[in-house]
Amino acid sequence: MISYSRIKTFKTCPKKYFYSYLEGRKAAPTKKILEGTTEHEKISKGNIPAFFKPAFERNFINPIFEEAFEEDFLTFTLKGVIDCYSINNSLSCAIADWKLYQIPESDEQLKIYALLLSKRYPDLEFFTAYFVSIKGGFYKRYTYSQDDIKDFEKELIETAEEIISAEDFPVTPGNHCSYCPYIEDCYKENKLPEKIKSITITDVEDAKKIAEKVLIAESFIKQVKEELKKFMFEYGMDELQIDDTNRLYLSPSITMRFGKVKKTKTKVKKGGKNA
Repeated sequence: MISYSRIKTFKTCPKKYFYSYLEGRKAAPTKKILEGTTEHEKISKGNIPAFFKPAFERNFINPIFEEAFEEDFLTFTLKGVIDCYSINNSLSCAIADWKLYQIPESDEQLKIYALLLSKRYPDLEFFTAYFVSIKGGFYKRYTYSQDDIKDFEKELIETAEEIISAEDFPVTPGNHCSYCPYIEDCYKENKLPEKIKSITITDVEDAKKIAEKVLIAESFIKQVKEELKKFMFEYGMDELQIDDTNRLYLSPSITMRFGKVKKTKTKVKKGGKNA
């Protein structure tokens, strides 16, 4: 089975794909995901965001919300749930996908939805698609022809075959590691040697491997620090004293810093005697 989520995960990090879809590890939904689900439910009940309403009323004549699609491509099955679509006539349709904040740089998800619709409604020739940022208050419009979707179908089949035939699932460190629900397991598998002196760098490949481990370690630490910050907020703490010398504190920018414990300065009276 292939879906946009699976393709995106594999392209971002094959190791994350392995954890999530091959080993079946289910990550707990984040606060952002839960908020997004709530917003989707509101829209499905007809509460279209005001900034998008004029475009919606013009282009979604027969709106259908949250419908699941499934199409067999011989070697794989493509699945997707379209947030909203409208078959306006025998030749044209409109598609909308709601995003809570950020809009993806790639429109691959919308093309997948257009492909699924083209299989169910073979006469469609024109597709108008939107990414809608609910909290951002803006949207981005795309238009595709039937030829565009046919070209994309070829690309999709190649991508699907690459995923299906994959035997190795290497870790691909990056900014996404900071939010990965599997970072703890990944860190255990890719942690740095306990002794610094045991690290040997003889060529660029060695340097790259060590750099990857460092990036994973930093991402792991970032998530740990976020948990500490949540704890300090919950208990109203401005700082956490670690020992007699060191402390963890919240700076004015609400980021956490390590520093020395502040000690009360002793006032000295004139004449050299302590106060």
